[in-house]
Amino acid sequence: MAANKIYNEIDENFNKVLKLKTYFTEKLKELEDVRINSEGSNFLPYILSVSFSGVKGEVLLYALEDNGIYVSKGSACSSKLQGKNYVLEGFGLKEVDINSTIRFSFSAYNSKNEVDYVIETLDKSLKFLRRMKR
Repeated sequence: MAANKIYNEIDENFNKVLKLKTYFTEKLKELEDVRINSEGSNFLPYILSVSFSGVKGEVLLYALEDNGIYVSKGSACSSKLQGKNYVLEGFGLKEVDINSTIRFSFSAYNSKNEVDYVIETLDKSLKFLRRMKR
C-alpha cells in the first residue's frame, strides 16, 4: 500500500520538488558570489550543487549545521579515495571553486518556509565567514 501511494504521487512530488528547487535557485541568485553548478532541465530537482566564492565549503557546512541545516560537501559521485571530484571538474570548476562547493538535497517533504530559513541562514553565515577571512 505505501509503495502504491508513493508511486501514485510521483509526478506530484516531482513537480513540488522542482518548484522548491526553482524558488531556492532564484533566492540564491540574490546572494553575492554564488555559482549554481547544477541548474536547468538537464538536472533532476532533488540535488543542487552550489559554490560560494571566498568560503570553504566545509566551514560553511558546519556553520549551517549549527543552525539545524544539513548539507553535503562536493558531489555525490566524488572519489574520496583519490581526493578528486571528477563531477565538479567536469562542470569546469577550478580547485578553489570545488573546495567552496556544497550540495543541497530536496524532497517533497520540504517546505517554502524551510527554503526561506536556509537562504536567511546562508546570507548571515556567508557575510560572517567572508568578513572573518579578511
